[in-house]
Amino acid sequence: MLSQSKRRTPYLSVIFTTAVLISVMRIYNTSSPSEAGRDQAPLQPVFGAREHSCRSLFTITSVPDADTLAIAQSLEYSGGNATSNGSLGSDSWTPRHSHIGRVDRDVTGAPAAIRRVRHLLQERSSPRGATTEDYRSLARLLPSFLSSNDTSNHSGKGNNMRTAPTLSAPTRIGANGGVLPYVPCVITPFHDPATVTACFRKRMVDKPLWISFLGDSKIRGLFYKFLMKTDDTYHFMINMQNKTKSFVEVRKKYVKLHTDMEATTRVASRLRVTFSFGIFAETQPSRLKVTKELQQLSRWAAGEEATPQLLIIGYTSWMMQRTMHNYVHDVLGYLGDVHRRVVPLLEQISQRTRVLVLPQSRNRPHAATGRLGNMRVAFSDAAFDWSEMVFLHYQRLYREEGRRRPAHTTPQSSPSLRRLAAWSEEDGEAQRSSPRPDTIRGRQDAKPIRDHLVPSETSDSGLWWWDTSLPLNLAGISECEDLYQRGMDTLPIYKTPHLRCIDSQHAGAATLTDLVTMLLNLMCNSLMGAPTGVCCS
Repeated sequence: MLSQSKRRTPYLSVIFTTAVLISVMRIYNTSSPSEAGRDQAPLQPVFGAREHSCRSLFTITSVPDADTLAIAQSLEYSGGNATSNGSLGSDSWTPRHSHIGRVDRDVTGAPAAIRRVRHLLQERSSPRGATTEDYRSLARLLPSFLSSNDTSNHSGKGNNMRTAPTLSAPTRIGANGGVLPYVPCVITPFHDPATVTACFRKRMVDKPLWISFLGDSKIRGLFYKFLMKTDDTYHFMINMQNKTKSFVEVRKKYVKLHTDMEATTRVASRLRVTFSFGIFAETQPSRLKVTKELQQLSRWAAGEEATPQLLIIGYTSWMMQRTMHNYVHDVLGYLGDVHRRVVPLLEQISQRTRVLVLPQSRNRPHAATGRLGNMRVAFSDAAFDWSEMVFLHYQRLYREEGRRRPAHTTPQSSPSLRRLAAWSEEDGEAQRSSPRPDTIRGRQDAKPIRDHLVPSETSDSGLWWWDTSLPLNLAGISECEDLYQRGMDTLPIYKTPHLRCIDSQHAGAATLTDLVTMLLNLMCNSLMGAPTGVCCS
């Protein structure tokens, strides 16, 4: 049976590749020839983009320059009380940027980071889209978690564990001193939970704070990691399935719940963190718009319900599981239809609140558990690349239509957008105007500040594609692959949740921690008075 499976693999790959090509042609036939045959988004500059530093923390647009590295070198936190002195970090933080400045230049003299980011921007803005390999080239610039212990004498599985590498850092952002080679601003580490709670208190002076996570298991994992940051202070209670449990108990007994959850705390009654389990995997177009996920997005888009201050959403893998019962080409078509309906809704919601779309986590080819078998084709990098290319295509199509639309009209009044999103006839409410920026409270000379959770008519408006997460995820996968190839997949380091090498689909704890750090930079830096050059200041 094993030999038959191996012989079928090339055949399945050919079928899948053909299906992807046909699906791409099908998707681009929905737009005009001029739209399908040219770049639809201008390239962002590689330098001088700090005015867009908050969006650039999530969507790759640029690289750090010499000023950014100098700022990172100057921001060394001494371990003082962050809540009393207003500092944005508390632990000792020594920047290391050897990977940023490494000498790996092309014929034009551009360093590796600049060259690779420039290539990714070109690919991402083209009709064919960026691929996992484009992001993997950036992952190779990130510092490794594995120590440099000598493993040359390690000749097989289960040998002397003293030769095995050890974990050298808790997070990749911290290991590189708050700088990533594709983010043009300094990322605050937020080691101290007290700094986070101080930020939340400032946000909840005169209004509640609602953070919503919507999607499948990868979003649930981020929801859990976000709560873990401050659970020692807040002692979250989780409301779910008509019962209430402590977050500690949920983590121990209900880790893989496929249900909605709401986290609240008595310490901060205005704080609400929710997770809505949504798979976005309906294969019947007539039933898609009545799923709970689409209905919720539609209500938010139409202004029928109050929106959260921050919405994090992600999906794809559940739809790809439908290949167990459907042809791959059909499943890709169903997924494309989901994107076609979801993207306009998210764009409309993003006019009221900050919306982050998290790409699908890539798979570990040699995970010790959860091996995919023949599902490897459906969960391959090519499948996820295709999905993300189609998502971004519909985003560009929506924004292109918006630029052509007269200023006094609404998105629903455009015939092509009615076809794009399949709006119902009763959805005719115009977009509400964006809220005014907040102000710093508690000061006599209150000055306007830029609250990055509040959309505005700037380059930071609209949904944000969170592709800065992909190199972090791929770096972890690369380390798992390295351990496997060196015969170390039976050692504890391979199984630790830090890397999560035994899980084929979900990001490790280190990657999730870095993603939470990014969220906290978005939510807190402008309120807490971060210096210029720090992300979202």
